[in-house]
Amino acid sequence: KIQIEYLNKANEKNIEVMGEVEVINKYLTPDPISKMTNTDIMLEIQKLHPSFKTNSKRMGQALKKCGYEQQVLKVGSKVIRAYEVKIKGSVTSYYIENQDYIN
Repeated sequence: KIQIEYLNKANEKNIEVMGEVEVINKYLTPDPISKMTNTDIMLEIQKLHPSFKTNSKRMGQALKKCGYEQQVLKVGSKVIRAYEVKIKGSVTSYYIENQDYIN
């Protein structure tokens, strides 16, 4: 058990930090009112940081790694996956009307 803990600590030094994690920490803040999809987040970050390139899967992994939980919402007959975040310093929040949470 001690050897496993030692190896885990040694591996932490060699783990590559995802660029997406750094961008999320720089530009996003939790907001229980705002509901942003992966695409919304990527588009807003690209407005602030035009050279930022990623894909939806990596962005989702990075959001999860940063502790953001994906909310599954039903809007009419559509199912939307969104995060309760907004862009730091932004006065506007993304809002989805007629939403119901799905567990």
